[in-house]
Amino acid sequence: MKSDPSSGRIPSVRYPGAGSSQRSKGRLLRDEVVITSDGRPKARLVPVRDESRPYTVDWAWLESQPLVGGPSAEAIIAADRSDRCP
Repeated sequence: MKSDPSSGRIPSVRYPGAGSSQRSKGRLLRDEVVITSDGRPKARLVPVRDESRPYTVDWAWLESQPLVGGPSAEAIIAADRSDRCP
């Protein structure tokens, strides 16, 4: 499974044997792989590129929000249980 990035060609994997799974796994993480049958392309595996930004908290906005009062979670659960069990 040697590749020449400058050629623009995608190498093929004919008969993966013992020990090739680690090489294939590393290749799948970074390169496009074409699966062929009878010399004809059947599927193309393309790595997913995660371009999303990591989640961040806007602490200034969060702290600016008013606190909402009400019964505690324990009180809500106790009331719910008392309604179901006499």
